Amino acid sequence: MTFHLPPRVMVIDHDTVSRKSISNLLERAGFNLIKATSGDDALKKLKRVSEFEKPNLVIVDNALNDLSG
Repeated sequence: MTFHLPPRVMVIDHDTVSRKSISNLLERAGFNLIKATSGDDALKKLKRVSEFEKPNLVIVDNALNDLSG
């Protein structure tokens, strides 16, 4: 039996409304999400996940305050 997990997407955006809007759309479409509020937050979260849990796609705000999008 083969199991297919839904693709995992990381959403990085400092704006709460934008992050929640994008996240809600993706979750309704069946994606698993990792949400981050900054570049530093995203890097910390990526260090804690296993290779199996790393995102297939990263959506980044192009105007992050701490790291270049």
